[in-house]
Amino acid sequence: MRPDLSANNPPAWLRRLLWAGRATSLACVVLWCVTLRWSIWMESQFTDAWGIKHGAVFGRSVALWGRRIDATAKGWPSTNRQWQLVVTPGEFPPTFFPDYTTGGATGAGSIPLPWIIALILVPEGIWRIARKAERSTRAFAVGRGVCPACNYSRQGLSPSSPCPECGETLTAAEQSTIAAQQS
Repeated sequence: MRPDLSANNPPAWLRRLLWAGRATSLACVVLWCVTLRWSIWMESQFTDAWGIKHGAVFGRSVALWGRRIDATAKGWPSTNRQWQLVVTPGEFPPTFFPDYTTGGATGAGSIPLPWIIALILVPEGIWRIARKAERSTRAFAVGRGVCPACNYSRQGLSPSSPCPECGETLTAAEQSTIAAQQS
């Protein structure tokens, strides 16, 4: 029997996953608001940089995207890297499209924060819509007097008895609906 994800209380792992997605989305919204005022990134003397800028998470690296020989000649890998925090006034308008550029041994890319938020929240929205559709389908089947799992007629059965065809039992709310219809 498959787990019932349409219940009002989803499994603990799913609740934790949903809350982690919401927290990450909230952090992305806060970061996006911050980048409207400031751009914040870490930068090394080898033109590597990682941070948030123009409403996007961006990275620029000699070693990751560039040719390995040029990167080694510039000192990669090196334990002597000196990183500095750079904070500058934000630029308007923010970035809404992903970007990737290369030039010689350097590559740079960015992913806009609204895209990250959408990638996290859209699956949750789809799951919620599917869950609501499944619940309304169950309610419609119960209202017609058939089993919500296999559409077997439940006429003559008490609301608390399981379906003789598939063994599906009704929830307490569905049982009270049937009892109200029968009285």
